[in-house]
Amino acid sequence: MDDDRIPAPDFVYKHIMSHQKGRYAIVGERRDVNYSEEILDKFYSDGITKSDYGRIERDSVTERFNFLKKTARIILGQYIECVTFSTGNSSVQRQDLLNVGMFDENFTGWGMEDTDLGYRLYKSGVKIKRNYSIVNYHLVHPVNSIQQNNENRRNVNYFISKIEGDKAAIRMTKLLHRIIYKQRF
Repeated sequence: MDDDRIPAPDFVYKHIMSHQKGRYAIVGERRDVNYSEEILDKFYSDGITKSDYGRIERDSVTERFNFLKKTARIILGQYIECVTFSTGNSSVQRQDLLNVGMFDENFTGWGMEDTDLGYRLYKSGVKIKRNYSIVNYHLVHPVNSIQQNNENRRNVNYFISKIEGDKAAIRMTKLLHRIIYKQRF
């Protein structure tokens, strides 16, 4: 789970239960919330109550391009899962993570380290499975879009160099980045 997320109360339990029937990398649902520092400080100092979780759920919105991503996953199945893998709400068995070498630390700055990990898990035989009932809430925060896009572009190029022979994955990666980030490669 990323450090800018609030897990739903049943978050850990649902991740654990999702691993009971096979060798999976589980990816849950991300919902975005935008709160002031004062509200976040209150959550931190007082703890999050059941009432607070109700408020968070009401205030949350689905992440950008969620419908497009879900539709593409239905049509393209496992193959698109490996190039849309995100670790902000995911779990995988420890041994599978160790077997693929964990995160590639050559990715620097923002983007693509998740995709690379998901791709390597998929290629090692781990099935990527979505469980949209496992929710965490992303705390929306300001970003430097120019810097983020530059880092992402560099990391996409590095990822593509790693999967050089996989033309379908390269095409999907480029298409997704053209749609979502308006980047051409």
